[in-house]
Amino acid sequence: MTKVEIEVVVDVPYASYREDSRETMTVREDRFWAFTLAVTFGFSAGYVDANTKRRFATFGSLMTGNAVQLGTAAAGGDWHEAALCASTFVAFDVGLMVTSHIIHLATRDSSRESLVSPKPHGSRDGAGLDRRALPAAVRFWAAVLICVGLVSCDALQAVLTPISFDQRFAGAFAAFAMGVQNVCTLKGALHQNTSLLGGSMQQLAFVTYRWLIGTANSEELNEAAESGLWLTPRIPLQLAFADEVKAVMRAGFEHMQAEDGGAVYLRLSTRAVEQMPRDLAADSALHDAIVRGGYWHVPPHAATKVVIAFSGVVAPEAIAAQRSLGASAALLQVTSYDRLTNEWKERRGGSYVTELLGGIPRGARLVTVLDGHPSALSWLGGVHGHPVTPLGVTEFGQTGDVLELYERYEIDEAAILRACEQIC
Repeated sequence: MTKVEIEVVVDVPYASYREDSRETMTVREDRFWAFTLAVTFGFSAGYVDANTKRRFATFGSLMTGNAVQLGTAAAGGDWHEAALCASTFVAFDVGLMVTSHIIHLATRDSSRESLVSPKPHGSRDGAGLDRRALPAAVRFWAAVLICVGLVSCDALQAVLTPISFDQRFAGAFAAFAMGVQNVCTLKGALHQNTSLLGGSMQQLAFVTYRWLIGTANSEELNEAAESGLWLTPRIPLQLAFADEVKAVMRAGFEHMQAEDGGAVYLRLSTRAVEQMPRDLAADSALHDAIVRGGYWHVPPHAATKVVIAFSGVVAPEAIAAQRSLGASAALLQVTSYDRLTNEWKERRGGSYVTELLGGIPRGARLVTVLDGHPSALSWLGGVHGHPVTPLGVTEFGQTGDVLELYERYEIDEAAILRACEQIC
C-alpha cells in the first residue's frame, strides 16, 4: 500500500450572460460587478445593523444577534425584551415570503421557477455574477420594499413615541427590509446571504411559503419539522480513503442537482492514511456500497465472534486491530452513518444496513469506533439485536498529536483490542 495526496478541484466558468446586450461578460467585468454588489449589500447590512442596534436595541440584519438576545431575555424572564427580538424574526420572515411571492409571480411562466425553491438548481454559488437571475420587475419591487421598510422605521417611531408604546418595535421594519434584501442577494446576482442565521430562516420561509401556495413536498415539510430552522437537506459522509472521495464526488453532484436532492457534506482530514490497493472503476459493487453508506473490508462468516465497525480516519487503528484478531473478527467501514440510519428508520427490514449486517452470526458482538461521538455508530447493534461496545470521543479540551489523543480517548488500536477481548 502507498500513501497518496489528493487535491479536489471544481472548475466553474466565470463568464456570465449579459441580459441586455446578449454578450458574454469577461472575467474582469464579472468579478468587478460581483465585488461591487458584495460591497454595496455588505455595507447596507452593516449600516442597518449599527443603526437599528443603537436606536432600537435589535439587529436589522444580523438575525444571529437577535437570536442570542432573544434566548438571553427569555432565560432571564424578560418577556417584553424577548417579544421585541421575536418581532424582528417575524418581520424578517414576512419580508422573505413577500419577496418569494413576487419572484414566483414574475417567473411562474418561465424556466426560472426554481428561484422559489429552497434548493436553487444551476446556481453558481460564489463563482461569479449572473445578471439574469432576477427579472427587472423583481429588482424594482424589491428596491421599493427595502426603501419602504427602512423609511417606515422613522415613521412608526414617530407614531409610537407620543402614545408611550415601546418605540423599539419600529426596528422590525428594518428587519423586513433586510429579509427582502436577503432573498435578492441569495436568489439574484451573488447567491449569498446578507446575514448569518438569516440563511437558515430563509430556508424556513421558503418551505413555509411553498406550503402556503401548495407546492412544498412532504420531504421538505418533514425536514422542516425535524430540523427546525436548519432546512437544507444534507448527506454527511465521513471517508477514510482517497478513492472514496472520488466515488462520492460524482454521486454528490448528481444528488445536489436532483429534484429531491440537497447538500452533501464531506468530513475529510489532513491525517495521512495508507491507501487500499484497489480499483473502484472495475468494482461497481464496491463503488455503489461506498456511496450507499458502508461496505465490508473483511466480511463475517459463521465463526465470526466480533465485528469491528469504524468510520473515518480511525481506519488504520481498526484495520490493525482486525488483523491482530485474525479470522474471528470481521471489519466494516461506515462511510455515511447518517444515510444508513435515516434509511433504516424509514424502511427498517428493507433498508441497506439491514442487508449489510444480515450476515453477522447471531452470537457475534459489535465494537464500533470513530473520532466522534460513539452514539453515531452504536445504533448498529439494534439493527439485528447484536450487543455492541461503542468507542468514541465524549469529552473535549485535551491537546496532543493524533496518537496521543487517540490513546487518551480510547479509540486507538489497543483500546479496540481491549473492547474486543472483553466481549469475546
